[in-house]
Amino acid sequence: MATQDLHTTMMATMDREGTTTMQNMTHILLYIETADRPGLLMEIIQIINDTNISVESAEIDTEGLVAKDKFHVSYRGAALNNSLSQVLTNSLRYSLRRPDTDEDSY
Repeated sequence: MATQDLHTTMMATMDREGTTTMQNMTHILLYIETADRPGLLMEIIQIINDTNISVESAEIDTEGLVAKDKFHVSYRGAALNNSLSQVLTNSLRYSLRRPDTDEDSY
């Protein structure tokens, strides 16, 4: 198995949490594990905000060079449906996998 560069590896997963019935679920757990870098948290929050999703609470952790962040997210006070979860996950994966570009190269 080939070793992947941490800068190109990002994992975003969603777990449904809340009450026992699907209709009453209040949020989804978004877990992100990726290479840490300056501005990463700001970028994640901007992506979440751009999709009109609310962060109810968060647990931010860094282990060495790896950021391991958990966000409890909702849309208009309810858990995200499957379509919106997929949009958010795809947006995060796309944005966080982009190679870093030095500002001097613009």
